[in-house]
Parts: sequence; C-alpha cells; structure tokens
Amino acid sequence: MTDAARPTPRIDCRIAAVAHHLPARVWTNQDVIDAHGLRLKDAWVRENIGVRERRWCEPGETTSSLAAEVCSQLLVKTGLTPAHVDRLIVATVSPDVPTPSTACVTQSLFAPEENFPAVDVVAACGGFLYALDYGRRCVQTGDERVLVVAAEIRSAFLNKQDRRTVMLFGDGAAGVLLERTRGDEVGIVDTQVFAEGSHWQAISVPAGGTQRPTSAETLANHEHSITMRDGGSIFERAVDEMAALTQQICAQHGVLIEDVSFFALHQASARIVRRVCELLGVPESKTRVDFETLGNCTAASVPLVLSLAAEAGQVQQGDLVVAVATGGGFTAGAALFRWELP
Repeated sequence: MTDAARPTPRIDCRIAAVAHHLPARVWTNQDVIDAHGLRLKDAWVRENIGVRERRWCEPGETTSSLAAEVCSQLLVKTGLTPAHVDRLIVATVSPDVPTPSTACVTQSLFAPEENFPAVDVVAACGGFLYALDYGRRCVQTGDERVLVVAAEIRSAFLNKQDRRTVMLFGDGAAGVLLERTRGDEVGIVDTQVFAEGSHWQAISVPAGGTQRPTSAETLANHEHSITMRDGGSIFERAVDEMAALTQQICAQHGVLIEDVSFFALHQASARIVRRVCELLGVPESKTRVDFETLGNCTAASVPLVLSLAAEAGQVQQGDLVVAVATGGGFTAGAALFRWELP
C-alpha cells in the first residue's frame, strides 16, 4: 500500500482541564430589590423563581476579562503558556463591543504576544455546546490545543425594572482546554448541536442590530435588554428537549442512562433541572443545581456546572458525562464524553 493510500489515523479529543471564574460581588434578591426600587418580595422570588442570589459584575469588569481569567487558569492547570494555544473559541451573547470579537479582546489580555485564531460563537444558552463541538472538530483536524470558554455579563443586558427577567440572570465564565487523547483515553465520544430558527423571537435582545438600529426610541423602550415571550412554553420546551437530547445521544452510542455518572444540565431554572432528572429517572445527586446561587448564566451555565462539579469531586476519572443545553434561537446541544482528568 502506498503512503497516499494509507488511511488517516483517527484523532480523538479530550478535556484536559476545566476552570471557572465568578465576579466577587454577590447580589441577593433584596439587594436587587433595594437598588432598583422593585415592588417585589424576596420570599416571592425564592418561591416562584427559585433564586436567592447571583453574581453581577462591577464597573470595569468585562466579558473579556472574565474569559481571560479562565484562559489563564486553564494554562496554569496544564503547565502551558499562551504559545501552546492553537485556537481560542469564546461563546457569549454579551460581547464587550459589537465588533471585533470578544475572543480577540480576550486574547489581547492573556496572550498579547500571540497570533492564534480567536473567534466568538453566538448560540445563547447553547453556546458552550456549540463551541465545544467546534473545538472538538478543530482538534480532530489538526489543532493540538484549543481553549473553549463561555463568558457572560447578562446583567449588562437587563432592564432592571422588568420583573420577568431581572432576577433570572447572573454573570460568570467557565471553560475547558481541549487536547488530543492519549493512550487508551476515550475523551469526547460525540457532540451534537441543533437550531430551530423559526422561534428566534421567543428570547431576544430586539434592538441594536440592523433590524432595529439604536435610536432614542429603542433606548427609551428598553429594547436593548433581554425580552422573553411566553415563559411557560419556554420552560416546557427546555424540559422536553433536554431530556430528549440526553436520551438520544446515549441511545446512539449504546449507553444506558443509568451508566452515566454525571449530567451537566443547563441551569435555566432549578425546576427545569429537577424536572429533567425526573423524566430521565436519575437521582439529583448525579447533577448539580446551582441556579439558587448563580441564576441563569446563559452560555457559561454548562461549563460552570462541570467546573464546580470537578472542584467538588462529583466527577471522577473514567466517569461518563452528558452535557446538554437549550437556549434562545432556539438552539440546543448535547455532548457525551468520558472524564479523563485524574
């Protein structure tokens, strides 16, 4: 057989490190109520929304500064330098500026002397799964090391008088370093991403783009803030889709739900996470419910769950993990992988 005819060896990808960064300032429900003169009660928010506090950034903190901190942590954990990075992918819907990418600004903060590719992925709460899918494919087609980070400052895009959204969202960042597998490692078995764009208006920031350019009217109407239509149907859809996506990716690879050791579920609400667990028939001990203390951190939600679980020892080397999220767009994604970190 000639060299040209020899099959190309399969390249697999693993998570080599995970890290997160949260703003220092904790905002309780009462802090938000007092700061913005809201006619709400802390007890009502806890009972009906399910959150008691969240992290919001202070002036001077940016999405890129959160992402850069995660990148730096990932490199320290693996003993690498920015010179070892082949690519940076940042998932966000709260960019520093409309252009250029937040990834480019992030690169300027933690790797100012390097010139590897840096790009944003915009897929709302499904953003990390989209970025993970992209990063895995990059490793499988030639990159040695890819940083995949999700960072959000959703507090910058909230109408603080909108009782439907002001309590829901938090700020934060988390991510992973992807590398090629070694020896008998399995790493990432599969990533799957989807979109159903006909529902894009259900959760959106209506103004500031070409469809509704910034104007005195859009500013006065708070159209540069997150709007949600029909929260009840969004809840039901998120529950059904996350459960279905989990079942689908497991079934396609011959994995039983009970064989999965940990489920990294998007924290759209505590009720959604618990309802998905009920539908799948898995104990809550196989996931984390951080919504009460972090709120919905959009694209950063899933990697935050992974990083906090790793920090708490909830995932061990050799564990099978499923990560799944749905978000505005509608976007959705799922990943199945074996945890290879000791």
